[in-house]
Amino acid sequence: MKIETEGLKNVGIEDTDYTQIDLATEDTQTQILTALNTLVAGSGQITTINQGRKVISVTGTAVQLDNVVCKRVIITALSTNAEMIVMGGSGVIFTEATRTGTQLLPLNSMDIPVDNLNKIYINGNANDGVSYTYYT
Repeated sequence: MKIETEGLKNVGIEDTDYTQIDLATEDTQTQILTALNTLVAGSGQITTINQGRKVISVTGTAVQLDNVVCKRVIITALSTNAEMIVMGGSGVIFTEATRTGTQLLPLNSMDIPVDNLNKIYINGNANDGVSYTYYT
């Protein structure tokens, strides 16, 4: 797809640093189309908001979130957690010497665009966990 630019004059579009954007360049057209395609692909009206909670049973054991199709999830470490938890994929490690994943301190949150909650794992101390709100 090509954006028709013939006859376009400066229309006052500026970058975040207030630099004028030239719509006639191929690079700018590619960036605009990429951004639009990303918006369209990720769009879709949110129809439902739900929530859940997941607690770690055994210290150092990764726990998978539930199998729920969604568009986005906000995960929050519980306020009662003894310390941080880590979250990531199935191989997320809590042990300090080899820790992997994203660390969340109690009450810290992370917003993740994801198509299923089961792609996310948490790891930490027994009885620590997360609450989450997901959008479908």
